Amino acid sequence: MAVSVWSVPANLAEPVVEEYGYAVDVLQASDGSEQRFLLRAHPVGAIDFYFSGSDAAECSLIEGLFYGGQPDLWIVPLWMHGRLLTGGDLSPGATSVPCDTVSAPFQDPSGLGPVAILWKNPGTYEVVNLTGVSPTALTVSPGTVLSWPALTTRVFPCRYARMESLARYTRETAARISGRVRLAFENHEAVGAAGAPAPSQNYVIWGGVVIPTS
Repeated sequence: MAVSVWSVPANLAEPVVEEYGYAVDVLQASDGSEQRFLLRAHPVGAIDFYFSGSDAAECSLIEGLFYGGQPDLWIVPLWMHGRLLTGGDLSPGATSVPCDTVSAPFQDPSGLGPVAILWKNPGTYEVVNLTGVSPTALTVSPGTVLSWPALTTRVFPCRYARMESLARYTRETAARISGRVRLAFENHEAVGAAGAPAPSQNYVIWGGVVIPTS
């Protein structure tokens, strides 16, 4: 199963919309009282946001994401919940990522969000597998592959998602693209059963180049 990362940040000057759906069975008695039973262990959901590319490299990246990633499983950051890396620079092999996780949905009550992303720009990032979340740090396994500077690296919770069939962007100039994308969340348990991504694998991009990891 192919996995792509949506690494282009949302334009936070526009609304970022999250949607969740819950299915219930309602039993109604003759006196008007009700009993409700959940029919889904995990709610269905989606994220909808605007984005833009402000130079030729970002525009090429966006076009490549749309062209090559439409059928893929996506890792999409929750851009409105970014946190700064704190507590000193990270060296390769680090298994603790210090950051303020309070009120950030690195792992929600449904068990979604087993990965996070260390992000510098759309062409430089690393997706890490989460094994623990505390108020002041993330625990990851395996350790990080790259070095990450504190206070300039941002850490985002992520979700697995599928891109909806119609996505649009406007090419305003050769170095300017703007658009909107909607991705429907996938239950990570179903993703794991399908075999991607492997728990021991990180997804690393440095300057737009894929760095193989084991």
